[in-house]
Amino acid sequence: MNATEIFNETRYDGTPPAYTSAGGKKRLLIKNDGKHPCAVCGRSDIEEGYSTYKAKGGLGVISESFGESSSLKNPESPIVCRNCEAAVRDEARSFNGVILGGGRSYIIAGLDNKNIGKDGYITMKDVANMLLSPPPPPFVVAFNKNYVGKDGTHFLHKAIVNYSRGSYYASINDEYILVNTNLLSRFQEFLGLHSAPKAAFSLYSMRYILNCMIDLDQIRLEESTETETDDPRLLRKRKYRDAKKEKLIKVIEKEKAFADNRSLLEAIFASSDNMKSIGMYLRCLNAGKAKAAEEKKALKAQKKEAEKNVQ
Repeated sequence: MNATEIFNETRYDGTPPAYTSAGGKKRLLIKNDGKHPCAVCGRSDIEEGYSTYKAKGGLGVISESFGESSSLKNPESPIVCRNCEAAVRDEARSFNGVILGGGRSYIIAGLDNKNIGKDGYITMKDVANMLLSPPPPPFVVAFNKNYVGKDGTHFLHKAIVNYSRGSYYASINDEYILVNTNLLSRFQEFLGLHSAPKAAFSLYSMRYILNCMIDLDQIRLEESTETETDDPRLLRKRKYRDAKKEKLIKVIEKEKAFADNRSLLEAIFASSDNMKSIGMYLRCLNAGKAKAAEEKKALKAQKKEAEKNVQ
């Protein structure tokens, strides 16, 4: 099973509506007489599908300007299966992302997406919770380029199908991040306990605080092994070190919440996947906050206008 098959089954119940271009042209349905594999996903058990490239009598699935042939399993094949045909349409390319599984497809809508509130559409804030608790396997978590559908790309066929909810891959176009749900849960619990310190919303700040703690450890190790000296050069060096130590202690005390959870910071920066998955989670949370701020601003403007009309 691949991502396009899950997309087709969950969004269209296995039967997507026929594609018709703005000019009224349809894609050319052909028999797989030569037993060719699908150009996109590579499956070889298809009896009929759509012409990969432009052909007499109908539209092809892949345009001549398609610039990601390397992402196709068999770009030379003349046929595309029904699942992949549906997954590479312009509509799918416009999605901010998808979460597929458990018999449902969740389409990620942007802040200004007209589909917000419609069944099957979710916001980035919803995604933050689903990253911690993805659908039952097999499932897919995939985002478009830069998390947005505007000027997006074909991303669904690149996604990975997951069979474990404890550790799974989320894709961002053609980048793959191994997500550890236990780490995300620890981080979510931390945010809930400590009323969101500023550093909680910046990987850079968290990395900086961890580095401060590491530097302070090194200074204290040096202090524990040094001996008395009258050497002016060493005394100047120690004076500089003491000043640095004082600054480090102030930084760490200011962000005591994180300092008290050093093991969490160490886990986050133990691997690039952990760091990227936390960054992805924060991005979803911040998108939710941006949406809430936008709604609050609109509500305030409506209230002001109403008061003006009363006067």
